[in-house]
This record gives sequence, C-alpha cells and structure tokens, in this order.
Amino acid sequence: MGKMQIPDKIAEKIEFSDKSGCWIWTGYENGNGYGVIYPNGKRTYVHRHLYELMVGKIPDGLELDHLICRTKSCVNPAHVEPSTHQQNMRRHGATKTKCAHGHDFTPENTYFRPGGKRYCRVCQMASCKRYYSNRVAESGGCHEDRSNRSSSTSGG
Repeated sequence: MGKMQIPDKIAEKIEFSDKSGCWIWTGYENGNGYGVIYPNGKRTYVHRHLYELMVGKIPDGLELDHLICRTKSCVNPAHVEPSTHQQNMRRHGATKTKCAHGHDFTPENTYFRPGGKRYCRVCQMASCKRYYSNRVAESGGCHEDRSNRSSSTSGG
C-alpha cells in the first residue's frame, strides 16, 4: 500500500486508531454510516476513494467489504477487500441467524437472489400466498363467470 499519500483535506477528517488500526472517518456520513466526499463534484464513499488512491482500481463488478474490522466508518484501505455483493452480504449477514419474523436461516430455508440478497423461504411463501389470495379476492374468485361479459360485448 502507499501508491499515494492521503490528501490533507481528507486526512484532517480521519481519526487514526493505534489499537484497532482503523482510520475512523469523522466527516460527513450517509444514513448508513459510510463516509462520503465529493471529489471533483462527484459523490463517492471515502473508503472507496482512498482504496483507489492507495491500492488501485476496484475491479468491475466488485465492491469493498469491510472484512477486517466490520466498521462502516473505517476508511483504512488495509481493512477492506474487493468482493462480490453476494460474498459481502453472506459475510456480513452471517451473524444473523433468524429472519425478521424469527425463522431460522438454515440452508433449507434460505434463498439467495442473484444479486446476493438473502430471503427466508417460509416468509417468501407466506408473502406469495397473501399476494395471490388478495388478487383472487379482488377479481371475484379463481373461476370468474365470464359468460355475461362475452354476451354483453358481442351485442347479443
């Protein structure tokens, strides 16, 4: 590491921790706790900006995973690693063992969408059942009598 030094304007907003090795961003953070800056008028995350300055380009299709410290406000390039979104979510979500409704995230009850988001199969099935039962109720039932419609539209 060390392709380029940290610009002074950014360094003045970093608290360097000797114990953890974290570089804690003390400037503006978005609602999710990630540091945000606007170099050249373009919004970017500080940890991504510093990684590209000090390590190199983030490969296409990958994002930076706070693998070492799991601290969103940490901007130390040595604490992040390029990974797919699915890998990042699996690592980050590995601490959650239950869905929001209390169902266990077991291999049999867990579905990963192509983007990497994890879903509870029990909750997904319940949601689908509710959706389709509401549609049936709105339409008047599964086997709606269409005989009146066809006669009224045929003019007879």
